[in-house]
Amino acid sequence: MREIKFRVWDGEQMVSPDYINRDGTARWKCNSIPQFSDDLMQFTGLQDANGVDIYEGDKYIWGSKKQEEGRIEFIGGSFRCYCERTKNAFPIESMYATIEVVGNIHENK
Repeated sequence: MREIKFRVWDGEQMVSPDYINRDGTARWKCNSIPQFSDDLMQFTGLQDANGVDIYEGDKYIWGSKKQEEGRIEFIGGSFRCYCERTKNAFPIESMYATIEVVGNIHENK
């Protein structure tokens, strides 16, 4: 069974919301961070080759020389590894143990 976790980019850093509305909007109880955010990223339930949790929106490298780049996307009801060079998306289950998370779409544009 997969652990359900989320994170949100608050403009400066990744934060975990206190709860998620039914419409998928992240919310917090505390007023010290934004009241809500539409930029919600879900945990895939998997870890990369280094044991780092993989989230939707993460950027990764892979290949024998770590020359290939991509990002994790939620496509067609499942998490996929989207390869920048080939423009193909592969099931994350077939690649997660060989990729290395190097950032995310907000911190590593």
